[in-house]
Amino acid sequence: MARMRAVDAAAAVLRREGITTLFGIAGAAINPLYSAGPRR
Repeated sequence: MARMRAVDAAAAVLRREGITTLFGIAGAAINPLYSAGPRR
């Protein structure tokens, strides 16, 4: 079974819900979410 990081799952849910812009305060706790962002 394929495994997915929690931040990748969160990013997928946000994309599916149509979220295109996020705001946050940079810091170590949110860095994984930045890396799970859109692949260009």
